[in-house]
Amino acid sequence: MSEGKLFPTELYWITREPWLRSRGYKLRPRFTPGWVPSWIQERPTKPKSRHRVVQEDSMIALNSVVGLDAIRIRDEQRVYLKRVVKYSEEHRIIGYLMSPTVSPIARRYTVPFFELIEDIPNDAGYVLAIMPLLQNFRVPRFETIGECVDCVEQLLEAVQFLHQHNIAHRDCQRANIRMQADRMFPHGFHPQANYSNMERTGDAVAYTRTQRPPRYLLIDFGISIRFPASEEEPRAFPCRGGDCTVPEFQDPSALEEPYNPFPTDVYYIGNTIRWAFMKECTMSSVILVTGGTGLVGKAIEHIIASEPEGSRFGKRPGEKWVFASSSEGDLRDPAPTRALYEKYKPTHVIHLAALVGGLFKNMKYKLTFLRDNILINDNVLHASYEHQTQKVISCLSTCVFPDKVEYPLDENKIHTGPPHESNFGYAHAKRMVDVQNHAYKEEFGCNFTSAIPTNVFGPHDNFDLEDSHVIPGLIHKCYLAKQNNTPFIISGTGKPLRQFIFSYDLAKLFIWMLREYDDVEPVILSVGEDEEISIKQVADAIVKAVGFEGEYKFDTSKADGQFRKPASNKKLLSLIGGFQFTPFEQALDLTVKWFLENYNAARTGNVKK
Repeated sequence: MSEGKLFPTELYWITREPWLRSRGYKLRPRFTPGWVPSWIQERPTKPKSRHRVVQEDSMIALNSVVGLDAIRIRDEQRVYLKRVVKYSEEHRIIGYLMSPTVSPIARRYTVPFFELIEDIPNDAGYVLAIMPLLQNFRVPRFETIGECVDCVEQLLEAVQFLHQHNIAHRDCQRANIRMQADRMFPHGFHPQANYSNMERTGDAVAYTRTQRPPRYLLIDFGISIRFPASEEEPRAFPCRGGDCTVPEFQDPSALEEPYNPFPTDVYYIGNTIRWAFMKECTMSSVILVTGGTGLVGKAIEHIIASEPEGSRFGKRPGEKWVFASSSEGDLRDPAPTRALYEKYKPTHVIHLAALVGGLFKNMKYKLTFLRDNILINDNVLHASYEHQTQKVISCLSTCVFPDKVEYPLDENKIHTGPPHESNFGYAHAKRMVDVQNHAYKEEFGCNFTSAIPTNVFGPHDNFDLEDSHVIPGLIHKCYLAKQNNTPFIISGTGKPLRQFIFSYDLAKLFIWMLREYDDVEPVILSVGEDEEISIKQVADAIVKAVGFEGEYKFDTSKADGQFRKPASNKKLLSLIGGFQFTPFEQALDLTVKWFLENYNAARTGNVKK
């Protein structure tokens, strides 16, 4: 990615950019022929930058096979270009909604279409439907009950309009609701990072929904049907959309019989109201963090306590956060797990609890790590289902990826081969979380997902020399070398590279997922591949932070281990927009400072000075 690699679906648009320009539409710089990434090109006023995190043209259009945003040249109107199968039911419905007698009314309830372009070069089976660029209907958050009610009323009117025109939407769930909010966002917003301004230099300027009320619209007629007006009892074979919880679809035999799709639309909208609005209006969310006293749990607790209330990563009014430790119940046992849920009645769960250990323990106790973690995860997910928890985010690990894999790691490679033998039990148990998430979504419509952090460090880490990760282990080792006036010796050459993420940054990303990410597919939470740090750089920074002035060297007779195992954060960056990671040395200084001030209380094993 650091060299500006493009996805094949993105190349589709680049090859057609000159034609689109001739039709009056221009694309963003990334999608123009000859594009040179802004973070590597030479500029006369400043040196080239390798930091692509905040560069607008680093945003990957992951769903560009469906469509892409553009600018209408004649008036600078931001639009969306959607590929629609020619002569499909969707094509016919769009044509109907664009007809002179229907269009003036339709644009109040459904996405307005500007034009249909049918002569796409080398793509004869599709047409381009041109529509305005619409905002995620939940950005920014709803502030009042009145704002929620206004949205609900408009959505019910939209479904009523479609039904009056004999159109069954069949997929009117959260992903297919958008907001026409030009007045709310007077300077626009980024099409892939809805909170960000177009340049990705900061947050988008936005008025509240009360100050400048938006229009809520239904989009995407991909599986919709328009029935003849004369058809008194419309029937169609079931076709599952994004909401798989329709009661009459739960019996597999029912999928083989035609049904009336109009009542189902009402169910979809009702479910959308229940999931997307009730939690905004009741103002009584309870977020349970399992494993809440560990490294990441403590970091989330710190961010919730220190960020301004109501901010993107701060606590929201009426929220209750519960940071549960293992002393509150053994999550391997269904009964204590259910009791924990009965006690707190969580509406959301960030699931961090796990049996963890170092390399030796993982290799020696494979079955224990497999069985205990499967039990923990299964009990948490099933209790979440039973208590109708609105959302669960589970924490995985990069060890879930195959041992033999092409780098960089990305979210599509989790199940492409067996994990490394040394992590056999733990890795398979964590992989099963992703499998369970998909199963719960497909069968019951649960909003369960997962995060995959890279190497985490920060305050409240495990500094046990026998059982810690590299950074806390080296910090403790350097501290003891200084206290005992002994050499600080690091195994290996110091050349291997790793991606490290500060626990406070990871905490913010978990909160972002809680607020804004509603897909079942996991997300890698990491700094970029171009921000890898060598073990020597880590050791140098630790020596400086600890203030160690003694003998410091590398034992090159010891093995280095794997040189690199980079993970791609391009999916994260394409979704979140404008996130700034804490510089490594600053994060390390904060970690060392915490360790030195809390040494007697820190997790250091049996070694105490």
